Amino acid sequence: MITPDLLRSWSACWTDAEIADFVTLVGCSMMSPRAIVKHVRVTLNDRLWVVCHALEHRNPATASVFAIDQAARVSHLAGNKWAQLTHAQLVAELRGTHDPYSWDVTWHAAVRSAEPRLGEFTLASARHSVSRNSAWFSAMHASRVDMSVRGMTWCAATSAVRALSAIDVAAGQRANIESIDSALVALGSDADGWVNNTEAVHS
Repeated sequence: MITPDLLRSWSACWTDAEIADFVTLVGCSMMSPRAIVKHVRVTLNDRLWVVCHALEHRNPATASVFAIDQAARVSHLAGNKWAQLTHAQLVAELRGTHDPYSWDVTWHAAVRSAEPRLGEFTLASARHSVSRNSAWFSAMHASRVDMSVRGMTWCAATSAVRALSAIDVAAGQRANIESIDSALVALGSDADGWVNNTEAVHS
C-alpha cells in the first residue's frame, strides 16, 4: 500500500505537513493507487505521479513498457516527417536489445537536427517548440526506466502529456486521464494495494 513513508522515499512534492493533512482528511495512513486516483483532493498531475511511481516501485519491467508506450504516442509531434520517423524508430529500439550509449548519441543528434531554423516568433511556434521538445524528452526518459533511474516512468508520461497539452489543452487533459487509466491497468492487482512495500515484487 502507499504510505507517507513511501511517498517521502519517492521524493513527493507534497510537504510532510501536506501529507499529514491528507492522511487526516482520508482517515487512514495507507491507500491503494486506485483509491488515491479516485480522491477529489488529488489533482490529475498528482494522480499520474502516484500511479507511475507505484508501477515503477512494484514492477520495473512493466513500468519500462508503459513508459515506452507513452513516448510512442507522441512521435507525431517530434518535428518534421524525418524527425517523426526517427523518433518512432528510436522508441521502437527501446522495445528490444539496444546499446544505451549508441542510442543516446543518436537521440542527441536527432534532437539537434529536429530543431527548425529560426524564424519569426509566434505563440503557435512557441507551442510547437514546447510540444516537439517534450516529445523528444519523453523518449529519453523512457530509455532511462530500465536503468533503474527513479522517477523516469513519470517523467516519460508527463512529458508526453506536455507535448499534447502544448498544442491542445483539452487533448492534454484527456491524455493525462488515459495515461492514469493505462498505468492502473499495468499495475494489475497492485492497483488495489499490496501487502508490503517491497520493491520489484514482480519480475
